[in-house]
Amino acid sequence: ALENLWRSNLARLGLGAGFSALTLYLALREVDLAQARAALAGVNTAWVGLAVLSVGFNLVARTVRWQALMDDPDRRLPFGLALRGLLTGMALNLLVPARAGDFSRAYLSGTDAPGRVFALGTVALEKILDLVAYAVLLVALLFLMPLPAWAGSSAFSLAALALVFGLALVRL
Repeated sequence: ALENLWRSNLARLGLGAGFSALTLYLALREVDLAQARAALAGVNTAWVGLAVLSVGFNLVARTVRWQALMDDPDRRLPFGLALRGLLTGMALNLLVPARAGDFSRAYLSGTDAPGRVFALGTVALEKILDLVAYAVLLVALLFLMPLPAWAGSSAFSLAALALVFGLALVRL
């Protein structure tokens, strides 16, 4: 009976809403609402709107990218499942250490895709591609603006690590 209750969308929605209400209460319990209202009064809504649009675009782009990485002609990963796995993984990464959300994303999405091991491999591939992109951006930033000395050594260490992983990826 308990398993049937857990499979109920209404029960999961209620549990999620309750958890959200609890965390919202904990986050706002010591916030001075008058100060918050005053701070929000000076907000430029156009910039907030652009920020929200950029976050939405980022989520859609990451979901489409992961769908492309998970592409299997026989069993295509649906957009909704890919998005759900991505959002669940992001939420777990905020709450649980050691990037547990990435493992959960592979686990959740691997059921309808080519398999969980394949899904975990695509998460690893995605992280390597992110590392290479961050290294390129950081090294480019070194040439565009002055940065502290520690940033330069970190940038080149990151670039070397990204090069090693990138070459290993190409080799595979």
